[in-house]
Amino acid sequence: MNSKDQIPAPHPQDNILLNATKLRIGYSKPELELGPRQGLDFELQSGSLTAIIGINGVGKSTLLRTLAGLQPALGGVVKILGNESDTLSARQQARQLSVVLTNPPASRNLSVRDLIALGRHPYTNWLGQLSALDEQCIADALKLTALESLAQHPCHSLSDGQLQRVLIARALAQQTPLVLLDEPTSHLDLHHKVRILKLLRDISRQPGKAVVFTTHEIDLALQLCTHMLVLFPDNYAFGTPQELIKSKVLESLFPSDSVTFDTVLQRFNIS
Repeated sequence: MNSKDQIPAPHPQDNILLNATKLRIGYSKPELELGPRQGLDFELQSGSLTAIIGINGVGKSTLLRTLAGLQPALGGVVKILGNESDTLSARQQARQLSVVLTNPPASRNLSVRDLIALGRHPYTNWLGQLSALDEQCIADALKLTALESLAQHPCHSLSDGQLQRVLIARALAQQTPLVLLDEPTSHLDLHHKVRILKLLRDISRQPGKAVVFTTHEIDLALQLCTHMLVLFPDNYAFGTPQELIKSKVLESLFPSDSVTFDTVLQRFNIS
């Protein structure tokens, strides 16, 4: 392995996989800055499943992309396993976090197995040859996502729910401590939404893993997540679902004349 691809030593508190300090998100023009101007402070620990929620346009996807290093922060610091993310090479970062975005892959003509195999790219040699370990990681990802029977099917023949599982399997094959997903349940029916979120919960419970995703499925997230980050235009809240319910943060998420939050039933109701 080239020395520049060596992953820096992890932070002594290696159960903290990601740490954001005074993180400001958005775009270069002041009027395009999103989220609180004072920045965001939170950390993701091993074993956590975290949902990022908020109204449309508040910056959920922008935050996820900033955490993933796909767009620069306006200020503050993101640390991955104790190392500042902007000091990591692309190859180093690809070994520490994997990302599943909402846009469909350009490689939908590939078979399911071949698309998942792309997750091993950060580890292969310059010829892209797969080792025995790579093959095992692909097989494990197929098994965990229940895609073994579809391994040779072309991705363009899959349903939305099946393709979403393939993209998650590709992230699993990447074998990263952190998995970041942007609205992984969009365009899915309720059964498949629940199936995907339960899969993410199972992934987050693996040793040394944490999963964070953006979502509009707040009722489901309340039942399945260990933590939630609630974004407002000028503020935010981070904590466990029970902490957020107790502090009445969720009651102010939407206009009360249209949607209210029932703290007893722990769900949103139409006013």
